[in-house]
Amino acid sequence: MGLIGPNGAGKTTLIKMLTGIIAPTSGEISVLGYTPNDLKNEYKRQYAVVMGQKSQLFFELTAADSFLLFKEIYNIPDREYRKNLEYFIELFGVEKYLNVQVRTLSLGERMKMELIAALLHNPKILFLDEPTIGLDAMAQKQIRGFLKQVNMGKKTTIILTSHYMEDIKSLCKRCVVVNGGQRYTTAI
Repeated sequence: MGLIGPNGAGKTTLIKMLTGIIAPTSGEISVLGYTPNDLKNEYKRQYAVVMGQKSQLFFELTAADSFLLFKEIYNIPDREYRKNLEYFIELFGVEKYLNVQVRTLSLGERMKMELIAALLHNPKILFLDEPTIGLDAMAQKQIRGFLKQVNMGKKTTIILTSHYMEDIKSLCKRCVVVNGGQRYTTAI
């Protein structure tokens, strides 16, 4: 599902509320039967979030070392970790970048690693806030292709904000327009 609207409309704020990063000032939110701002670990294991402007990876470590940290944080069993890592390495074609410090990766390669880190624990929902921002046209197309594969292959629900209509058109069956405190839902 896509979330679109002008700058300042509240798209990122909505993502932050859905993940429990911030609490709503009024009303209630329920995702997968959880109230996100209760910050229950059971809920936090059900989703992942990638914000195009922020990194969850450790810049001084290699991507492989960062992935090992996520394995421990999410308590991913060894077999599941290896299986998922192999799947995503092949899907994203990033084997040669695994032992490179994150800070030296290009923006496109870093975004691939961000997505792998987010998906290692098999989240049910992936929240993406402008994942293709700043990427060249080829990298944007690659990321969209990878996300389609993850959505279909892993059955991961994706909620996406983007200002790039190509992201929305190619990835989303449904779209919510957020503007001036109002929302409008449409099928694409």
